[in-house]
Amino acid sequence: MFPSQPKKSNAHEKVVGSLFGNTGMVKFGAIFLSFFWLLNYWYNNYFLGTNSFEQYLNVCVPIIRDLLNMLGEQVELSSLPNGMLGEIRAHDGAVIRFGEGTDGLMIMAALVAAIVAWPGSLLKKIAAVVLSVITIFILNIMRVAAMLKVDVYFPLQFDVMNTWVLPGALVLGALGCFLLWIKVSGQHPFDDNPT
Repeated sequence: MFPSQPKKSNAHEKVVGSLFGNTGMVKFGAIFLSFFWLLNYWYNNYFLGTNSFEQYLNVCVPIIRDLLNMLGEQVELSSLPNGMLGEIRAHDGAVIRFGEGTDGLMIMAALVAAIVAWPGSLLKKIAAVVLSVITIFILNIMRVAAMLKVDVYFPLQFDVMNTWVLPGALVLGALGCFLLWIKVSGQHPFDDNPT
């Protein structure tokens, strides 16, 4: 006779069953990943370095300059090495390059993909996407302006602020938009019949 094996915990089966037994969450994850991949692919292969990207820079950079001037910072604009408008220079020589990595578009893409993937009515989704993109755009403009202010007045803290704090604040802004969307949508992927 072999000794009897201990019974496996039902808690493990419940967790696995709840994660994979509900197709709503799997569908949400699949749609999110697919749509985010599509947006990321488009961004890297068909947007960066194009006239559309240059137009985006031409919209953002003067707004950042005007915001910094309003805050009492004397700044001027210059071109990036590729000729596109994108450098913001302070009176003391501090420089912020607005381009890939500081444009905020990947955060927008992740947020848009999450909103599209989450169940909800089409009209609510469109409104949520538009409002979220505007919110992240404004937060990113403020983030880049703050980067220059930190570089001018607290240069020793610039790396930490540029790498962790300010991008983290932008991610938290996107998370806040998504949590608001979850509440407004009134639905959840665990619902039996999401629309």
